[in-house]
Amino acid sequence: MNKIFNKIGLLLAMTLVILWSCDDEYETPGTEPSHVYATTSFGDTENKLQVNSFMSFIDLSRGVESRMWTFTDDAVGIDGNGLPSSSEEAVKAMFTTAGVHNIGLSQTFSGNVWVGETQKETATYDTIIAITVLDSVKASFTAFQVKEGTDLVNADNAMNEVYAGREIKLTQTSSELMGADNFVWYFTKQGGASFKYEEAEVTAKFSSVGVYDAMLIASNEFSKDTVSYDSYLNIVASTDPVELLGITVDGDLKVRFGRDMGYPTTCDPASFSLTVTNNGVDIPVSVTGLRLDADENNVIVLELSDELFNSDVVTMSYDATVGDLITSDGMLADSFTDEKVIFITDNILAASDFDYGFETSTTQDWKYLWWGGVWGEYTFEVSETQFYKGKKSGHVSMNPGGGMIMGLKDAANEYITFTTEAGKEYEISCWVYMESIGDRASTPDLRCYWSADVDWSVQGAFFDPEYEEGKWVYHSWRVNSPGDGEYGFQIRGDNQGNSQACSFYFDEMSMSVVEPRK
Repeated sequence: MNKIFNKIGLLLAMTLVILWSCDDEYETPGTEPSHVYATTSFGDTENKLQVNSFMSFIDLSRGVESRMWTFTDDAVGIDGNGLPSSSEEAVKAMFTTAGVHNIGLSQTFSGNVWVGETQKETATYDTIIAITVLDSVKASFTAFQVKEGTDLVNADNAMNEVYAGREIKLTQTSSELMGADNFVWYFTKQGGASFKYEEAEVTAKFSSVGVYDAMLIASNEFSKDTVSYDSYLNIVASTDPVELLGITVDGDLKVRFGRDMGYPTTCDPASFSLTVTNNGVDIPVSVTGLRLDADENNVIVLELSDELFNSDVVTMSYDATVGDLITSDGMLADSFTDEKVIFITDNILAASDFDYGFETSTTQDWKYLWWGGVWGEYTFEVSETQFYKGKKSGHVSMNPGGGMIMGLKDAANEYITFTTEAGKEYEISCWVYMESIGDRASTPDLRCYWSADVDWSVQGAFFDPEYEEGKWVYHSWRVNSPGDGEYGFQIRGDNQGNSQACSFYFDEMSMSVVEPRK
């Protein structure tokens, strides 16, 4: 029996030792640390709300003995009365005036207050919560003709007369306090097709003669408004030269013009000539017929004597002394010579997380790769000023005699990659808008190297002294696969021979498998 009592005594002693050793962590029942924490019910939307809607202000602090919320003069409580102040833990308030409102919270605590991980030498604390009250969205816009510089009239039945193929510029004018951040435009030809744009500022041109209705829908996360005008545009026949917009292969070979074309079957196919080479070998391909595209009246589809492959290098010419291509408003198309044919192919980058169009990445995601020397002599930003497609592009400015080396990386500073296959040849392409080429005595360039297993001999986009500024230009070049695996790009710009800065935008990067000719 004594042995049993001895063991019980030993157990009690050990328990007391443990309790004494934990004395520093023991908290007397009923005491509570004083800690600040105030928030709102809209915390996940950056404390933004629409005018005349409610937001809750919540004091979750610990150790509070008294508090006082102070509101702006336009604040209204849930009872419909003015709300200058309140001592409640949670208060629901509505604001009737747009703008930035500073809401105050003054608190007195039972002891010195903790703010975050810092304890203050005071038991009182004041907090300011800034909220943005957005006015109800009101859609509005201005518009003018680019070439003439004349404003368009915003009204039903305005019938603003615009020549087919000429540009008009439209800009949304919603107030900043409305907070509209999404804009959708519709232009609908009466009895015909509808055209949609999704930018705050739109430069549009219409190839088809007729009367068009216009609509703008402006919205934010809280509200939406629409403005529309019936019979807004009257697109009329033009005597301007017919603009060639581009030549592409996407299954069919298509020639795109700036205006609707008349039915082309009477045009002599011999008026078109193709130069096709593959690995330096000439491939005889001729045009055998023409037809109007079933969906787009400004597109001519050419029938060919042989198939084209994206490993071909193709240019096209048109002789207006032989052919009689004519617009639907009666204007003959001009000759053109050796225009590059662009192949529309599956973009491997689109199946990866690589932001080939600069739509989802930020400026900070495009990291300098620390080559040192001239290669850090540049600035880069993701910009909304110019874009070929979407709403953004990459803007590069290389210093005089400078260069650039950067790559797209994730939060762990690892390359954003895409999949390559051994033994493949790839075509890399992008669109470039030259802002300022510099002294025109050198040839700056832009190249894409693999992130590993680098072939330093690859080609790229070259900006020779005759390079045009102020327009989007397509560039493409061929590279060999680095092997099976996941690779990113080291994007290098070279301006070392230039006594002036070279600045440009680039957009819509693409990488596709080159198909060997069968």
